[in-house]
Amino acid sequence: MALSEWPGDDSHVTRWLQQYLHHSTSGVPSNSAVSVTGWEQLRTTVTLNDDTEVAEVIIDASQVNLRVNESKNRPGNKHPDATDTSNSQPAVVTRRPSMIRSLRLHARPVRIEDIAVTCDAAVHDLPIEWITYAAPQHADEEWSRYDIAGDDSAVPLATRATLAASIETADIGRLIARVMRPLLRKERIMLRTLSVTTRGALPGTFYAQIRMAARWKLLGASLTARVRVRGNDRGDVLLASISLRSINPLVVIALLFARPRLRELRGTRFSLNAELRKEAATPLLFVRSLRVRGGQKTTLHISLDANA
Repeated sequence: MALSEWPGDDSHVTRWLQQYLHHSTSGVPSNSAVSVTGWEQLRTTVTLNDDTEVAEVIIDASQVNLRVNESKNRPGNKHPDATDTSNSQPAVVTRRPSMIRSLRLHARPVRIEDIAVTCDAAVHDLPIEWITYAAPQHADEEWSRYDIAGDDSAVPLATRATLAASIETADIGRLIARVMRPLLRKERIMLRTLSVTTRGALPGTFYAQIRMAARWKLLGASLTARVRVRGNDRGDVLLASISLRSINPLVVIALLFARPRLRELRGTRFSLNAELRKEAATPLLFVRSLRVRGGQKTTLHISLDANA
């Protein structure tokens, strides 16, 4: 894709985004920890307000499937975008500050280990830069002469974001089990069953129960964990209670030694906004509203903005 000017028009930016996403996903090595299929069904739309400002970006990732691979991430293999110090970054020719007014990602649903998870994410008023390089960043890929990057120099006073996700509660245990089994198999542990139930809501009180049964060599064991948390809509969560139960005598004995640690965990407080401050010296966004609801479906809704 050759452009006389970047960004050009709607179709130019849409084509660039499609090529960028294709490059980012098609080259994932076969030994990656996560494999992705269904990217050919991904749909993108970009609409510009004028010659620089983006009115709307829509990415529909429905029917994309992610799988956790067993015995992957062997050393010596890199994703094409992994840092390569042998090739220097081309010089920047132009930087044009701009704004994405609305960026939306839909996945209705995305499938993780064939388990359906519905996800809708949106970011509004995001400062960006249109970047043009003196040469393509990837050999023989003319589209990579151009780029879109977050504008770190801008003050994102109006930036805000939302994330909504839901999953059938009965599928949570199956999803965790499918992800954990390859990892446990390396330790010769066979995870037989894992189920999760949830009820309640945040803000308020939220309950979760996890039942699992596993076998190591000839030894079988079962365990039930019950957790109760309380929280507000600002992302402050208190671990009100946690208990572990088992009918297996060996597990019961092991749990006796775990009781002091469980008592320490009770009353533990966690703040999402405090964690955001730890991760970045100047966080872009803060939690403004957090809602979680259990039941037949478990749902999450979180809102963030720059002035929370």
